[in-house]
Amino acid sequence: MQDRIGALEAALTTSALNERAILDAWGGDPLQQLLAHLETQRTGPKDLFSAVRQISQVKERRASLLQQEVSELKSMTLESSYDTPIQEEVMTLRHEVSVLRKKCASLPAAVQRDKLTPPPPNTEEMERAERGRRDALQQLAGAEQGKQEALFELTRSRGHLEAKEMEVQQLSEEVRALRHENAALSKALQTE
Repeated sequence: MQDRIGALEAALTTSALNERAILDAWGGDPLQQLLAHLETQRTGPKDLFSAVRQISQVKERRASLLQQEVSELKSMTLESSYDTPIQEEVMTLRHEVSVLRKKCASLPAAVQRDKLTPPPPNTEEMERAERGRRDALQQLAGAEQGKQEALFELTRSRGHLEAKEMEVQQLSEEVRALRHENAALSKALQTE
């Protein structure tokens, strides 16, 4: 588990959302694999806290790389009005990651304190930790969905801009044709 997370983090660090490197490092979508791992593996409070913290670190790096990618795409866009919603979405994702890290830090003290002997099962503290873990996983899934929606919106905005540019070009050609026709008519009237 630790080696795979390390490989995933290395892929995220050395390439701007290099999906191929991420998939090779994790063997599938990293978020879904981490979720599946936590759902199927029976972990103690110590492992639970560590896994949730590692997920939040990976998501924070992905959000940072997403912001870099959006900034690069923004430099290729002529209409700044289309960029504002994307920038706001990126800031929202970064805020969600920050909130998630604070929640991980505020998990029950026993989860952080008991590093050798986990508490007995079915205790009140473990139930609170489980609820915290599920809340954190839900928020991570929401952040992932928000990233996908932001990228889709940026792609749609760029397509809309390209369509507008093509329409302007066509109108310009029509205007040139009308001017040419007007000049010919004016010349004909002067001849008469």
